[in-house]
Amino acid sequence: SAFGGSDRVLRLQALFDDLRAAGVECVVCSRGYVGPIRKCLDQVGLLKYFSEVYANIGGPPDQSEFDREANQGAPAPQEAAYLGSSANARWSSKGRLIAQCMRERGLQYEEALFIDDTRDEVQSAERVCQTILVQPAAGMGPEHLEQLRRMLPARPPAPDVRMMVEGSPWEPRRRAAAHSGAPDGGSARDDRRGDARRDGGCDQATVPAT
Repeated sequence: SAFGGSDRVLRLQALFDDLRAAGVECVVCSRGYVGPIRKCLDQVGLLKYFSEVYANIGGPPDQSEFDREANQGAPAPQEAAYLGSSANARWSSKGRLIAQCMRERGLQYEEALFIDDTRDEVQSAERVCQTILVQPAAGMGPEHLEQLRRMLPARPPAPDVRMMVEGSPWEPRRRAAAHSGAPDGGSARDDRRGDARRDGGCDQATVPAT
């Protein structure tokens, strides 16, 4: 499983429940594709924890043969709901995107955290917010989940103070290549039938404030 199996999914759900209870906002920022990310998160009950999914939406000239074939027919309504728009893809640097999200929410440096398994991506955000580099690039393990819990405030934060977790909770191989983006760069576009393995990337994330 791209998420590391049912036990890991349960641990992720428990973590996101704790983040939500603490007033934390979670956001996905990935080099993968919006549609596959939303669909895969939804299939394991995790999509509801993320307010936004920022990723690629695909299209020429980077479409694969699979994408071209998929585009020959209109997607089913339930599949179309996962597709992204230009609003999800208007960014080039994760560091700049995080800075924009923080400005919109009035967050300071110490109130946000970005987690990724790609050194360059983490470096792009080091001056913007707190960061965690996950190595090896095999997904966030129990120690990382516990580290996030320890960062939670002892009491509920003020309404304007939130934590953002960035990246999709993929796991092994490259959750191993995703929650921030798919370092493997899968060529699949934001297609309606895409699957998580195209996205790749680490359990990266953006996070916040203590």
